[in-house]
Amino acid sequence: MPPGAPAPVTATSGDGSVTLSWPEAYSPDAPVDRYSITWTGGSTTVPGTELEARIDGLTNGTAYRFRVTATNEFGTGPAAQTTQVTPNAATPGDPAAVTAQASGNDSATVTWQAADNATDYLVTTANTGGGAAPSDRTSTGASVEITGLTPGQTYTFTVTARGQGGVAGGSATSAPLTMNALTVGDPGNVSHSVNGNQVTVTWTAAENATQYRITPAGGGGANLSPVTVTGTSHTFTRGGGRCYSFTVRAIGADGAESDGSASSPSSCVQEFS
Repeated sequence: MPPGAPAPVTATSGDGSVTLSWPEAYSPDAPVDRYSITWTGGSTTVPGTELEARIDGLTNGTAYRFRVTATNEFGTGPAAQTTQVTPNAATPGDPAAVTAQASGNDSATVTWQAADNATDYLVTTANTGGGAAPSDRTSTGASVEITGLTPGQTYTFTVTARGQGGVAGGSATSAPLTMNALTVGDPGNVSHSVNGNQVTVTWTAAENATQYRITPAGGGGANLSPVTVTGTSHTFTRGGGRCYSFTVRAIGADGAESDGSASSPSSCVQEFS
């Protein structure tokens, strides 16, 4: 007589695959020659001594049902059937060993160990001081160049793996990286011109400067107050009848000031009513 059904058949989904297993079919009259497996879109056989088969080439996200029959010299027995099983892409593993190295005053190269089943990586930059940081970057490889960093600021970089099976459950973060501060040059050629009660101070730009602090000197008891500006000139409108000179110091993006400064000669502002 033919064998009995090899039930129950268990199915374990994988990435584009399903692994089936079953008990030995009852076949008292003759050994099982083979087990036949069928599903929508395919079929295969394995020797009667094997009780497991992996079916590859399936479509992730599609549900399948598998039927297994046993055959001996007397014929094929009844089928045992699985419940529906759906192959799914594996969830990516977590990246590891994230490192960051400055590649310029405002850029860094971030590298990491690749994660299993990852198709790309999301790299998030954080400013440890709470300031602004560049937007997230993506990379299909195990490194990325981050630009738009601020000299003198400290950053960390977090890498998360993504794949067809979703987003990794964890991520990895680099040690803090402090960008090199820019050396701010000194302003030059400070001069001022007087027009009635107005004094306009001008100077030449300093390398890597984003702001300038102008400090008036002189003026007796009615000194002008220091100001900070972004351009290379500023007009004061107080202080008639007094004499002043002006000192200009450059300031960088990270707040660092130039080592030196430049001053204008002293001249007098005419009295005004």
